[in-house]
Order: sequence, then structure tokens, then C-alpha cells
Amino acid sequence: MQGHGRARATLRARLKYTLAVGVAAVAALVGACTPAIGPARAQTAATSAPNLLTGDQASFAGTTGGWVGSNAMLTPGSDSSSLRVTATALSWVAAWSALPPSGRPTPATAGDKYTGDATVEKSLVSPANMGDALVFFNSADTILNAVWGQAIAPAASTWSTLPKVVAMAPASTAYVALVVISYSALMGQGFQIESPVLNVLKAPDTAPSVVGPLSTTGNQIMQANGQPVTLRGLVMPGLEQKGTLPGTGVSEQAVIEAKDWGANFVRVPLGEQFWLSSNCDYVPSYVSTVDQVVKWITSLGMVALLDLHANTVGGCEGGGPHNMADEAQAPTFWSEVAQRYGNPTSPEYNPLVAFDLYNEPHNVSDAVWLNGGKTTDSVGGQTYQAAGMQQLYNSVRAAGSESLVFISGLNWASSPPSTLVKGSNIVYAVHYYTCPNNALSACTNAEPYDAAQDLSQWVGLSVTEPVAVTEFGWPSQGSGTYDLNVIEYANSHGWGWSAFAWEDRQYPTEWDLTLPWLGDGTAEPSPSGVPALLALATST
Repeated sequence: MQGHGRARATLRARLKYTLAVGVAAVAALVGACTPAIGPARAQTAATSAPNLLTGDQASFAGTTGGWVGSNAMLTPGSDSSSLRVTATALSWVAAWSALPPSGRPTPATAGDKYTGDATVEKSLVSPANMGDALVFFNSADTILNAVWGQAIAPAASTWSTLPKVVAMAPASTAYVALVVISYSALMGQGFQIESPVLNVLKAPDTAPSVVGPLSTTGNQIMQANGQPVTLRGLVMPGLEQKGTLPGTGVSEQAVIEAKDWGANFVRVPLGEQFWLSSNCDYVPSYVSTVDQVVKWITSLGMVALLDLHANTVGGCEGGGPHNMADEAQAPTFWSEVAQRYGNPTSPEYNPLVAFDLYNEPHNVSDAVWLNGGKTTDSVGGQTYQAAGMQQLYNSVRAAGSESLVFISGLNWASSPPSTLVKGSNIVYAVHYYTCPNNALSACTNAEPYDAAQDLSQWVGLSVTEPVAVTEFGWPSQGSGTYDLNVIEYANSHGWGWSAFAWEDRQYPTEWDLTLPWLGDGTAEPSPSGVPALLALATST
């Protein structure tokens, strides 16, 4: 993330209105959810099963299909294939595919991933926002958890498909129900439902492991077994800001859940200020902490992408984002990191570790980006000697490492370089945030959901070189539209990607892809995280 405009959100979760309304509505629907305790899982999805809703429950056929209303009266819709939902209270209204004790929900299995959506038509006087949710029950019909999708404002008297919701079935799951919700309804207002779908994503027990060491051929990343691989995953920040694990959001469970979502790599931002003994902020245990995180990731067959995210340009100021890597320390940092994890003679050598040379170069010329030179920092105003990408790359190779090297572009990594770094096993990295600030009111982009605005610049380069969108996100947990567009754009061009941000926190930030994690460790997506989970779960 960028400095200033792209500063990280505070640790307090300041969720947007629709998400807060969703929490209140689902909490009222499910009551006090008691998270189940159980073992962590590692599973990814490959194919989608047929609709689990059957017969009248899916097509209604002039009936209510066994659906159950909350604050609502259900009647057959205007045609034989729809269901009408009419508010009976001054509140939210909802229709459940089944709700004990009135009905029996669809059987479900702990650890599986489920998706749901429906087509809706609201009346002229019905409320603006609508959404869907998945609710899990145990065998005693007790609700374990609820996960909701993005709320939208369908046009009146027009059939609209709700954004898909996807969720993980927590431990002790026996049943799952699809819920369609209308927020802030008034008495007599209503909507119709048609074509509800509830699917399970079937999968092997674990996501395919990446086979290292990795190399590049043309615009592809190749595994040691000769097969190409597209790296898709998540950004797990924290160790760039703090030299020890507690309080960072980085944990073994975070790694396990990344694998469970279907990721095959995790990008780990680091701070040179904690790694280097020459720095005033040096933390002696930092290297062993990074060792541990690397082992957690790679032992599950995922690639650990170590990213130089924070540095100091004066030696003793607090580490953070700067225009460019500093020549005084960054080459030494990469010499030590590359020798440790990338040199086959090192005891800590790991063929699934890759290196991201510098997070988001900005306010530097192409020449300084490539070869280094004087730059005046855009944040602190300090002038210092920057290390160029060629020098940093050379430091990695001089340490005896042939591991993959990721190289971010200019302008906060959003623009491709005019001159490429000379070398091999290089992947070019792009970051893109159309709304890089925490508050949506600060977004000045006229087309904030158009991911192609800057990503299109990279299409030409990706014909000959591997490209990955190693950081992107949206400053509200209530919307997944932007992330969906970035993921679809990257996938359509065969690019890898890692979504921001993946953190094991009780109080998520605006950027986090998950809700507070359940007691059994399950990481359920926020509406912003639904596109990432769905894409990872269906990647081959």
C-alpha cells in the first residue's frame, strides 16, 4: 500500500453502512452464534455440483417451495416460477430456503465451500438494498454461522441477479440454507425471488502443491516438474510494521486458511529495519520469525514471496514506504535474504521462496528505478541515494540464488518500466488501487471499478514476460466489485495475482478480505473477500 493516500487502515473495523446493516440483520436472524471448535482444514475447489435446491424449492411451481419468511409473508409469485415476499414488520425482511423447525435445510459437510445466489425483482415501493447469505446449522438445528454477500440496489420492476455469496462450512456443520434479504423494509413492501441456486464446490483434500524450484520460460512460470503454474494468492501484511508476530495478524492459522481458500502463494511484506543488525530498529529474533513464517507457507506447498516493503533512508528513522529502496542498506538486505533462502548451500534454502525487490517505487525516474541515483523522498523530504532494481537483482544473484525475482513497476508499481532489468527468472509485478484511501469519500477516480485503466498498460509486456498483480484491494469490506474486476482481468490474461489484505484479526480493517475468524479457525469472507475465495476455490 502507498504511503499517505495508501496508508494502512487503523486496527478498528470501520465497516461501511451496508455491511453494518448486514451484520445487524443476520445477527437478528441467527441469534447468538456459537462458533464450533474443531481441526483446521486444507481444501480447495475444482468443480461445481448441480443446484442443491430441488423441485419446488428451486422453481416454486406455483407454491412457496417450503421457504420460510422472517418478518415476511410468503406467497406464490406473479408467475409459476417465482416466490413473493411481503414485509410484515418495519424492519429487514428475509426468505430462507428452509429454517428449522419449520423446514429442513440442505445437508452440508464441514470444510466444504458453498455458493448461493438468486434473481430478484423488487416492487416500486420496496427498499433499495438487497443481498443474500448462507447460514450453517449443526445436527441439533443450532445456527453455527452466517456469511452474506454484497448488498446491491436492484432497479424496481426489473429482474436482477444478486452477487454470488460463498462461504466455508465450519466444524460440526450438518445443514446449510440460502437466505435472500431486503434491508430496511416498510410494512407491505416486497420483492419476488426466482431461480435460487445453492451449490457445493467439490474438491480434493488439499490444493495442488507447487513444485520448486521455479523458473521462467517466455511469459510463463515453470515448476521443477516442467509444468507451468499461475500463482494466485493473498497478501499477509504485518511483519513490515512489527518485528515480532504478536499483534501483526500473521499466524500459522492464517497460512492454513490461505491454503484452505485455495491459494498457492502468499506474499509476505518485510521490513529491512528489523532484519539488518546495522539498523537502529534491529530485532535479533526477526530472522527466525521470518524463518517460521516461510516454513508455515512452504510446508503446505505454497510459494512464499518475501517483499521488501518498508525501509529506512537515514538508518534510524522508523521504517516505512519510501520513493525507492536505499542503497545504504537494501542491497545488503537482499544479499542476506537471498543467501539464506535462495542459495542451495544454505541450511535454510527453500525452493518455494521468491523475492519481491521493492514494494511500490514512486516519484523516481525510469533511470533511477533501473540504475539508482539521488532522490528526494516524497514523504519526509530527505534526499538519499536510491538503489535501482538492477542493483537489487544483482545482489540476489551474487548471493548464489536463481530463485524467482519479482520486480514492481513505477508510479506506485502501477506503470511498466521503459527498460527491463537484465537477467532471468524475473516476474514483473503491478499494483493497482483505483481508490487507495481508507475513506470512499476520498476516491476521485471517475470510474473506480474499471480495473483496466492502468492494468491495460501491462498487456504488451505480458506477451513476452510473466506478469502478476501482486497487490490490489478496495477500502470497504462491503463491496467485492472492484476485486472481482481485477481478478477477472488478471485471469483473462493469464496473470498471477495476490489480493490485499489477509490478516488473522479479531477486528478486521476496511481492507481485510475476511470477517472475524470463527473459534475453529475458519476464515469466512467479507463481501469484499467473496471474489477472492470463489476464484481461488475454482482455480485449477
